[in-house]
Amino acid sequence: MLIFVLVSVPISMSNEIIRFSLLYLLDNADIIKILILLHTTAVSIAQVFWGLWLLPLGILIYKSSFIPQPLGILMVIACFGYVIDSILWFIYPTIGFSLSEYTFLGELLLPLWLLFYGIDKSVK
Repeated sequence: MLIFVLVSVPISMSNEIIRFSLLYLLDNADIIKILILLHTTAVSIAQVFWGLWLLPLGILIYKSSFIPQPLGILMVIACFGYVIDSILWFIYPTIGFSLSEYTFLGELLLPLWLLFYGIDKSVK
């Protein structure tokens, strides 16, 4: 999990340089189009790693008795949503459909579960 996150962070941070460079090039529409396409491509590359780190996390949650198993299943589903989105974007860049918009529920529910219920310490 750590390797996937460590790979995605530099990609994401270097991608933000592209966003800031757009501020300096507001008068050149052609370069702006190229930089926006480059930004979208970098997000799709980073999205693979954002999804892949959810797979071991989901498996760990599913196998543990501290957090409910359905949350682990939802995390694995979110993993496949991100990876499928990236693959589809590289095959069909103009698809305009994002599966991860519908599969992110586990990523939303896990922090909420931890915030409101915490980890069940009575389980041994």
